[in-house]
Amino acid sequence: MKTWWAERSRRERLLLVLAGITVAAVLLIQVVVLPSMAARESATAYLAQAQSTLGRLERLGQAGASYTRPSAAVGASDAAAYASDWAQQSGLVRTNADPSGQNLDFAFAPSEPTSVFAWTERVERELGFRVDTADMIAVENGQVQARIVLAGEPAP
Repeated sequence: MKTWWAERSRRERLLLVLAGITVAAVLLIQVVVLPSMAARESATAYLAQAQSTLGRLERLGQAGASYTRPSAAVGASDAAAYASDWAQQSGLVRTNADPSGQNLDFAFAPSEPTSVFAWTERVERELGFRVDTADMIAVENGQVQARIVLAGEPAP
């Protein structure tokens, strides 16, 4: 290798050194600088989202809202009980009550659509179920009569 380098003219050696420096700089930018910048942007976006969520939670706390997540694993019967309780808290009247609590088919008397949607979102988010089918019929005074069937396994 020494002989190959010694055979190069001074100008060739200078060009080879400059090419090596250029390659090293490009690799440094590609491998270190650009991923670092992307990670920083991602972290900034995540921080903004977390601050927004924290602000929302603080406003809800100041308004007197409370939240209790079901502890331990929630079985299907417990999930149905939680969903029924949340429906009642939302002012929804369940018309197909299942005494065993095994039924994940909810039919509601005419209610405000926002209450039905809020209940559905809470069941999906907190219990891990998804809506299998949803039938909503508009009735008088802007209310809806809803039948919602849940599917999936409850979240642990």
